[in-house]
Amino acid sequence: MKRIVLLFSVILVYSAANAQISIGGLTSEEKQTIDTARVQVSYELTYVKDSLFPDKTSVDYQVLEVGTHLSKYYSDNVRRRDSIMAEMIKSQKGAQNIRITTEDMPMNTTQGDATLIYKNYPQNKITVINKIALDNYQYTDDLDAMKWSILSDTMTVLTYPCQKAVCDFRGRHYEAWFTTEIPVNSGPWKFGGLPGLILQLSDSRGHYVYKCFSIYEVKNEITIPKNKIMTTSRKDYQKLVRKFNQDPMAYLQKQLEGSNTKVNIQMRKSDGSSVTPGGQAMVIPYNPMELD
Repeated sequence: MKRIVLLFSVILVYSAANAQISIGGLTSEEKQTIDTARVQVSYELTYVKDSLFPDKTSVDYQVLEVGTHLSKYYSDNVRRRDSIMAEMIKSQKGAQNIRITTEDMPMNTTQGDATLIYKNYPQNKITVINKIALDNYQYTDDLDAMKWSILSDTMTVLTYPCQKAVCDFRGRHYEAWFTTEIPVNSGPWKFGGLPGLILQLSDSRGHYVYKCFSIYEVKNEITIPKNKIMTTSRKDYQKLVRKFNQDPMAYLQKQLEGSNTKVNIQMRKSDGSSVTPGGQAMVIPYNPMELD
């Protein structure tokens, strides 16, 4: 079967009465406040979407909100994209067909990981929330599961003196630079467990490179979605993501079986030409951080 690797230049046309619509992020806008952020840390993530093409990288801007009891990590690209799309949907309220295109959106909102990561929520655990096609999932993971080795190497990042630490975690080798001048036991993604804030981190293959570019004192609400979310395990979640990426059209059609919602999805290849479904497997590149 011929495989077509897709880019996320996607046009979605929804046709349904009172359909609830979501792209990338979670469907419901209902949120619950669970803490107040006191520090906001922003990272630039440069990552390789397809391990077969390591020279082709994408960029996401991600945020760590550190509260009194817990922290939240998310893509600021996705947050802004969802906000823009919500306004686009609102402007077409009452229309029989709702047309949404990423081509009309700012370039830096078309890339991004919609995963929400809550550290120490519940206590001594991590809660991971994300959407796969139309369904929302969550699973719990171990907090500070990395076994770090702290080395004597030092460098300066954003004027902060940093020390080097390394670890092997779920199939990748990581190098981190942390500062004890910011006594926050956290960092990008699921990373933490060092005696200070992680300001830079990368895996040995250079597929995931995090660089902190701003740190601010804030007083913002840390929220969590209240919408219906299915609970699963990390391993089962990974299987679902892999299945979706192998053939997103088939996965979506399976989810829509028995519903009154009709979705027409037009996708484009890397050369800009459109793809028409019909016996061809459409593949989204899959290069996860966790390889086991």
